[in-house]
Amino acid sequence: MVDVYFFTEMPYAEFDEREAANYPSMRLTFPNTYFDPQKAHVLFRNYYDQYQWAEEVGFDGLMINEHQSPVGELLPAWSGALALKRGRTICSRTTIASVSKNATI
Repeated sequence: MVDVYFFTEMPYAEFDEREAANYPSMRLTFPNTYFDPQKAHVLFRNYYDQYQWAEEVGFDGLMINEHQSPVGELLPAWSGALALKRGRTICSRTTIASVSKNATI
């Protein structure tokens, strides 16, 4: 039997990507002044709604990709995905698996 997981990197792209050319490294030196909390809130809710949809339509689990706070990702650590099981009624039947840590919650 094959399990089918839903995957998204939860991208944050609410900034002008041309600004990246002004910094030597988007991962290390791009300032957080480009981060808009209101836009991030809308994106988080959207991604959590997608996770809920994935469970409703029958995906076997959610694949969570961990990043160490890069510019384009909203979820810096897979442990943040615990909120999916604790804070909402979603993911009661699905598995949450981390891509980078090879851990299953």
